Amino acid sequence: MDRIEDINDQLRNPADQASGCASLSSLIEGLREAQVLAEIMAEAAYQADNMDAHRRSVDAHNQFLSDRHRAEDGYRSLCG
Repeated sequence: MDRIEDINDQLRNPADQASGCASLSSLIEGLREAQVLAEIMAEAAYQADNMDAHRRSVDAHNQFLSDRHRAEDGYRSLCG
C-alpha cells in the first residue's frame, strides 16, 4: 500500500513523527471500517446467491485485513 509507505517515510523524520503516527492511526481505522463493510457485502452477496460478488467481497475483506495488520505492525514499531 503506497499510503503506508508514504506514512513510514514521514515517520522517519522526527519533526513529522507525531503527524505520521496520527495519519497511520487514521489509516488503520479506515481499513478496519472497510474490512467490516466488505464482510457485510460478502454476507449480502451470499444471501442473494451471487457467488461472484461474494468471492470478490471476501477477497477485498482479506486484503483490507492484511493491509490493516501491516499498518498496525508499523504503528507498533514506529509509534509505540
